[in-house]
Amino acid sequence: MWATRQTMKNTNSGLLILVILLSTVGAQEPPQSPALTLAQAREMLGREPQGGMLGKINLQGLSHFRELDLGAGFRVIVLSKERSGGLALFSPAGLLEDSIASNKITWIQLFDLNGDGVSELVTEEIEGSGTGVLFKNFKVYMVGAAGIKKLWERRSYSRESTWTSGGAAQKIQEARYFLRFDGSAAGFPGRMTYLEPVDKAGRYRESVFAMTGSSMKQVLAGQAQP
Repeated sequence: MWATRQTMKNTNSGLLILVILLSTVGAQEPPQSPALTLAQAREMLGREPQGGMLGKINLQGLSHFRELDLGAGFRVIVLSKERSGGLALFSPAGLLEDSIASNKITWIQLFDLNGDGVSELVTEEIEGSGTGVLFKNFKVYMVGAAGIKKLWERRSYSRESTWTSGGAAQKIQEARYFLRFDGSAAGFPGRMTYLEPVDKAGRYRESVFAMTGSSMKQVLAGQAQP
């Protein structure tokens, strides 16, 4: 009788261990959602009205979008809404690689700063706006197999107004900033030149940047230009 009870005890212990193991395996391996494809993203953006999520970007209120070829099979969809935007990167296999939300994008340019065959994405985005106030920034994003990474950001435009008691604009202060891109040549790496105003006489300070690895480095200190 003792042997029978001991056998039943061992059997119950074995069943308990098996149940625990199965539960642990189930917890460690949740079902994976398939990656969004470029074709599916195009279909989503073609619907009226737009809605849902494209990666981390809410499509509600989308005003316009643009698909760009970055080189080496990578493509990016640039989205702009009334007060925000986003970037969705797709791999050469046509699968969503990464996505980020952004401020409203008003200007886009592509330039391969490090010569790897995949263009960096340069944007102008609205950082702040209100009655008589508008601020925009330039941003440079590195894109590729590692996803989307912001490398650099500086002011691109500013406007500030003061008002009279009657509601008319009394004084408007406006400043414009500029970017120039030069490809690698004659032993020089690809360079980006940034001009920022320094006074009301129309002089600008020039700063030159180059891309090293996955970062932007200043290679020429800011100098005021006549």
